[in-house]
Amino acid sequence: MVHPEENDQEVIVISRAELIYLMERLDAQRMVGLDMLGDDPSAFYEENRESVIQEGRSSLIQRGFVLPGEGGASDKAEGMLLKCAIASFFPDSTLMVVRNIPQLGEQVLIFFRREDYILLHTFPEEHTHRMEPLDHPDRVLEILLEWFPLYQYPMGESQLQMSLDRFEDFRGLAESRQEDAAVELLQNQALGDDEKLALVQAVENRAISGSFVVLYLEGEVIHDAFSLAVFADGKTAWTLEQPEDDVEDQQISVRRIGPDFVDVMGRLIERWLEETP
Repeated sequence: MVHPEENDQEVIVISRAELIYLMERLDAQRMVGLDMLGDDPSAFYEENRESVIQEGRSSLIQRGFVLPGEGGASDKAEGMLLKCAIASFFPDSTLMVVRNIPQLGEQVLIFFRREDYILLHTFPEEHTHRMEPLDHPDRVLEILLEWFPLYQYPMGESQLQMSLDRFEDFRGLAESRQEDAAVELLQNQALGDDEKLALVQAVENRAISGSFVVLYLEGEVIHDAFSLAVFADGKTAWTLEQPEDDVEDQQISVRRIGPDFVDVMGRLIERWLEETP
């Protein structure tokens, strides 16, 4: 655990009970991103809400993060912890990132932005929250490229567009290793035979995949402002996104990527920084 007496601290790690206490203290109804992961903080305490809140409060007081109120006064949270909590519960916009590597499973990054303050919220263990303020948006790009080094793949210019239903059929065939049938579904696409097979095999033999979602909270409503997905095998890497002119969410654009993935992530971050309720 990180303690506030370390003046040069850059990271705070808290338990789920401590997070729930902070939510109660700040009258926060949710933490954007947790609900999308199917992780409801209220499920942590079930019928023991008050005891969990008290557990979190006592722990933060013991660690020196919270100064208990006296004579009816409210508790006072340490400055950096308070900024991290406010950014987590009341962000202007959120960038949620999920990475899936077969050997490791799913891993999650949540970037919160509140005005000029940027916070990285991660989950090193179950019911554990790690909060790290980032001093510049460039750090977000660096972290994303570390997590997804897809810029190292060879450049390609292949691109296609199809209906969501057709893509789901294609993905099902590729994942079940029916290569010929999957390639057949691409027969009307302007791709060479080698590229069609490369796309099928990238889905079939995924070594890494991930999703990026830009969110903002308006009242109690979470809006999905923009989303992007990526996947790659050992040879080619691809992005999936909704075409800008597809207002009914019925089409998907598939594009091969390589060194230009740096620009893809740069544009994603720009959209996140610009997004406001």
